Amino acid sequence: MREAAARLALAVAGQDAGLEGTVRVTASRLIAVHVLPDIIAGLRHLQPRIQIEIVPLDTTEHLLFREADIALRMDRPTQADVITRHLTDLEVGFYAAPANLDRRGRPMQAEDLLDHDIASFDRRDTYLRGFAE
Repeated sequence: MREAAARLALAVAGQDAGLEGTVRVTASRLIAVHVLPDIIAGLRHLQPRIQIEIVPLDTTEHLLFREADIALRMDRPTQADVITRHLTDLEVGFYAAPANLDRRGRPMQAEDLLDHDIASFDRRDTYLRGFAE
């Protein structure tokens, strides 16, 4: 995602120097807190008249109703009439207590996790649906 944002910053740098205004970006809390600050700082240096408003949400904001201008999501969007672009792949990790693995078995493939108890700070079932595909 950093590389994609760097490419975006370079593309913006080559655009009209008169760019200005507010852009509302919604992203998951993880991305908003750990990835976007450095990217936004670089973009603000290149385009100081662009105001970036970051909205950290783990729910999907509906772009068609202008709840956000840009949405950075870690799952495939399902909204119609939204222009999408895959920016990057991020590695995710799943961790388990040895007792849980002894009780449920050691998963060999992603779909094996469907039989395990999963604790997450995200209420959506995005990852579980991804395992089932």
